[in-house]
Amino acid sequence: MANKTIYSLTTNATPAATTSWLEIHREGAAESEKTSITNLLALAGISNLTTQYRIPFVDSVGVLTESSSIVTTASGQLAIGGAPIASEKLHVAGDTYVAGDLEVGGDIVKSRAYGYISSSAATSSITTGTPRNLAENATIAAQDVAAADFTVDNTAKNVKYTGTTTKNFHVSSNISMTSSVSNQTVSFYIAKNGTVVTGSRKDRKIATGADVGNVSVDWAVSLATDDTVSVYVDLSTPGTVTAEQCTIAITQV
Repeated sequence: MANKTIYSLTTNATPAATTSWLEIHREGAAESEKTSITNLLALAGISNLTTQYRIPFVDSVGVLTESSSIVTTASGQLAIGGAPIASEKLHVAGDTYVAGDLEVGGDIVKSRAYGYISSSAATSSITTGTPRNLAENATIAAQDVAAADFTVDNTAKNVKYTGTTTKNFHVSSNISMTSSVSNQTVSFYIAKNGTVVTGSRKDRKIATGADVGNVSVDWAVSLATDDTVSVYVDLSTPGTVTAEQCTIAITQV
């Protein structure tokens, strides 16, 4: 019968130990022959054993390696395709497909913003064919529902996207307005980065400028970091427009 080499596993089982270790060694081996599991994993290229735990696997040629695509942490975060986020238990960087039902115990939070004109004021004089920011002289503010990835900027008179991922959004605005001129057409636009989106134009004919009229305007836009959204207005004859009330809603689609 051939001789067999017996290997032993040794651990430090002391609960108060500050460093855990596991050794693999031949029975009766000298101290210099003992190899810790940490060293073995290091030889296989596996690291990050202190704060992140990567799942090892055998690749197509039989080599033990690690995956940086699936990472866990000691505090219970799991990341797939990206780095763990301290404030989130699960971070998936990429598209996700669920074949069955998905039940969520909390809210599904999308990027969003809700603003309004809190103090109305007339625009500066509009030159026909050169739309102006409807809120340029008014005061704008955020509504009660907290924004996510957006800032309502009263100084710049727009809503800025602060998210890091380019996304598609639906923008809608409801406006009650008066005008300094009568029997004219007022045109409203969604504007991105201060440039009107031509296709978003909505017209309203006003008979008497002092009468309050209402119009809604909406459009779908793609926004990258620091892109802005606002509402612009034009008149068929020079004059001013006052948004007596105006709301804007931006929701991810």
